[in-house]
Amino acid sequence: MLGSASRDFHRWCTNEMLIATYKMAEKRKDSKTMERAATAYGKLNRIDLEDEQAIPLDQILVQPFMATDDPCVLGIEPIHNIAEQISAMIEKYRKETFDIEDVEFEEVDLEFDALFSDNEVESPKADKSGNEYYDKIS
Repeated sequence: MLGSASRDFHRWCTNEMLIATYKMAEKRKDSKTMERAATAYGKLNRIDLEDEQAIPLDQILVQPFMATDDPCVLGIEPIHNIAEQISAMIEKYRKETFDIEDVEFEEVDLEFDALFSDNEVESPKADKSGNEYYDKIS
């Protein structure tokens, strides 16, 4: 459908250009250019041919569809014993995973000013080798 959509887009662009050309020629009262634009518009849109009749909606048949997990439908060879392989991998990686324990915590609602008073400010400094360190300024 990409080719068809591309042709339709270019046809639309060309129609817009032909209409603009026709309007400019009409303002200038240039009948020859108006006639050429109209002829090109007619050829491009093939107004001499009748439109194809669309398929009546009552004749459209819904295609049967069956959901499947069989890769053969796509032309892919199935993996034998895949369920067992998946189970084995789950067990393997569960054994390698560290147990994570939940720890209790307490939320503390401290204000910024209580944590960092105004008289103590951390300022970055550099030593002779260029490494940065923080020094508290009072």
